[in-house]
Amino acid sequence: MIKLVALDLDGTLLEPSGLISQPTLEQLKRINDQGVKIAIATGRPFARTLDPLRENRLYPGGTYPQLLICEERDIYELINGEYLPWEQNGAALDEELQNLFLGRRLVAQLEREAPNLEFAINNNYSQTTRGFVETYFVYPHQADQAFAFLTELTQNTGLKVTRNRRNVCLRSKNVGKGTVLKKVAAHYGLDLGEVLAVGDSNNDFEMLSSGVRAATTRNADGEIKELVSKVDGFIAQAEYSLGVGEIIKKSVS
Repeated sequence: MIKLVALDLDGTLLEPSGLISQPTLEQLKRINDQGVKIAIATGRPFARTLDPLRENRLYPGGTYPQLLICEERDIYELINGEYLPWEQNGAALDEELQNLFLGRRLVAQLEREAPNLEFAINNNYSQTTRGFVETYFVYPHQADQAFAFLTELTQNTGLKVTRNRRNVCLRSKNVGKGTVLKKVAAHYGLDLGEVLAVGDSNNDFEMLSSGVRAATTRNADGEIKELVSKVDGFIAQAEYSLGVGEIIKKSVS
C-alpha cells in the first residue's frame, strides 16, 4: 500500500506552462484525503519551489504537499500552513560548502582541458548560497561530454556529478533525491516499498533506483524509462502532469 508519493516538479508534475492539470489535481486531492503524504522532490531552491505551488493555488492555505525536498537536499514540512525546515538542513548545506572549492577547481580543469565546450557557470553568490557549482551547456551532447569527464574526475572524492538535461552539477555524495527520500521514509517509519516516486530526468535516477515504487511519464529521458522498466515500475502513456495523474490513479488505490 502506498503511503507516500514523491513527485519531481519540472518535466513531471508541471506542464510546460507551469500548471498542474485539473485531473491530476483531483487525484492529488483524493490521495491526500485518504491520508497519503505527498512530497515534492526538486532541484529548485525553496523560494522557487513555492512559485508553482502559488500559481496552482496549493499555497498558501493548502493541506498538501506536506513535504518539500528542495535543492535535492533540504527538507521542509507543512506545519500550521507554513513550510518549516527540518533541523538537518543546515548540516547538509555545510557539507556541500566544504566541497565547494574542489568543485570550482574541477570545473576550471574542465574549461582548460575541453575548451570546445560552451557553457556558463553559476556565479559566486549562487554557489555560496546554494552550496554547489552548476554548469549550463548550450548543447545537450556537450553536457554528455562534461558529465563523463567530471564523473571521472570525482572518483575517490567527496563529490558526485548530477545532470538534468543541459545542467551539470557537482554535489556532495551525501545529498540527492534518493538519499533524502530514504531519510523521509525512515522518519515516518515507512518501508521504501510504501513510497511511490515519479521523475523524468537524470537527477531523478538515484531516487527511482533507491528501492521505491518507481514511475515516470511518456516525456521522460530514455535512460529513465529504461530504469523504470528494469525495476518493474510504471510508465504512463501521457506526458507531464497528465502522466502523473495517470500514475497516481493506477498506483494508489
